[in-house]
Amino acid sequence: AMGLPVWVLLPFAGDWRWLRHPTHTPWYPSARLFRQARPFDWQSVINQVMAQLPAWVAQNIKNG
Repeated sequence: AMGLPVWVLLPFAGDWRWLRHPTHTPWYPSARLFRQARPFDWQSVINQVMAQLPAWVAQNIKNG
């Protein structure tokens, strides 16, 4: 409702809200989805977040 960015870490078999689209959902347009590559593999999710976070921080610091 506020349109603020949020990152959602999802298990391999996410529920219906997250559909099958790899990174976004129509119900939460400001949400960025990070999914497990394999069941119970949270390390892959953390690696995805760690790879994306520096660029996101740099972009948001630059844009204020």
